Amino acid sequence: DVVVEESGCDAARMKCPLTQNVIDTPLTCTQCGHSFERDAILQYVTNKRGQTTTKPCPVAGCNAQINPNENLKQDPELEVKLQRYKAQAEQRKKDLRRKALQMSQSSRSQRKSRSGVKPDPESKPDPDSQSLLEQTIED
Repeated sequence: DVVVEESGCDAARMKCPLTQNVIDTPLTCTQCGHSFERDAILQYVTNKRGQTTTKPCPVAGCNAQINPNENLKQDPELEVKLQRYKAQAEQRKKDLRRKALQMSQSSRSQRKSRSGVKPDPESKPDPDSQSLLEQTIED
């Protein structure tokens, strides 16, 4: 089972050196191991007449030559890692939203307590907070 950790190496490999965005559809150069967003690298190696050509790897300091017909391949292992990385990132966002909402509700409750207003044990969160919490959980 592949476990994706947020080490600098893994996180860096998840981003395309050309677009600086997280890769959706990876192509990896078998000569140097650098991975790219499919459309970005194909555009990079395609000339104005629409023909693919051999070009140097666009990663600084890399001396590999990228030839889309010879050494640019799909990377199923990286695709799996990317899917897990994106799922973990989405879960972290949900967790942060949930914590922020809980902190907001706790802070509101503490302010009421300090002002001498006793919290009603039957009271429910205000509708806006409740709908945000429900939306966060559904996302």
